[in-house]
Order: sequence, then C-alpha cells, then structure tokens
Amino acid sequence: MKAFSEFFKKLTNHTKLFLLFSLLLLAVVFFVSACLFLLSQRCETYYVLEEYADALLLCLRPCCAVLGVGAIALQWLETREQPS
Repeated sequence: MKAFSEFFKKLTNHTKLFLLFSLLLLAVVFFVSACLFLLSQRCETYYVLEEYADALLLCLRPCCAVLGVGAIALQWLETREQPS
C-alpha cells in the first residue's frame, strides 16, 4: 500500500485528473450496462437490450487498455526532460 501511495504522489496533476475522469467514464459505462440488463428483464425487447448490455461490457476491457496507455503516455510527456 505504501508503494502505491508513493507512486500516486509522483503523478502529475493532469495525469491524476485524466485517471479520475477515466474511472468515471468506466463507471458510467458499467452502470448503463447494468441498467440495460435490468431493463431487458422487464421489457418486450429482451434480446435487443441484453445484446446492448453485453456489447457494453465487452467494450470495457479495450477502454481500460486505451485509457491506461493514455495515462502512461500523458505522464511520460509531462515528466520527460525538456531540451535546453
């Protein structure tokens, strides 16, 4: 836990903000997927809503990968030494 707190302290403000909004985006996608799945149990268009929920859940892993690489790239760009 101490290593994680040290790592988080070294992040720049822009990277922290990027990670915060990335987690918010992933939470919204997961919440919408859960809502669609719950609605699919009640509505007539059961299969369509369930397919949408499954598609949203399948897109979470690639989104996590893209956002993680983006955070790493943003951190690298802000911390590299500027040529004089």
